[in-house]
Amino acid sequence: MNLQTGIFTGVETVRLLDKLNVAHVLFDESIQQRLEQVSKEAERVLGLIIEDLEDEQDRLLDYTQEIQLGYERQYREWLQKYIIELDQWKSIELSRLHEKLQKYEIDMKYVFQEKLELLNWEVETAKSRILREEQEKGSKETKSIISNI
Repeated sequence: MNLQTGIFTGVETVRLLDKLNVAHVLFDESIQQRLEQVSKEAERVLGLIIEDLEDEQDRLLDYTQEIQLGYERQYREWLQKYIIELDQWKSIELSRLHEKLQKYEIDMKYVFQEKLELLNWEVETAKSRILREEQEKGSKETKSIISNI
């Protein structure tokens, strides 16, 4: 700024405009980088949730197979004396097991859905916070630069 006239020269104006442009570019890059970090973390957590669900399914399958093997052993031992009674027992027990498995599967799906909803809420909250922070930061920088013009 020319001290005698109090007026910015063309070079000074260009320099300030360049500085303002750089601030906007840095602001955009900062937002992009932080949003990418949130997305990557969300993807990582989602992978963990899916991995946890798959582990639960594997454990449930193992549990089911273990229970079924126990029923089969009992079935063979009783078969010689109680064929009719044993068939009735097996039918009842497998029906109960099926009901338990259905309930457990429903519970697993519910927990999985809750985790996904919580993750989505956390991601949206983080994104909103980042955008708000970056907008405030950009606004302060813009005001500072404009006040120098």
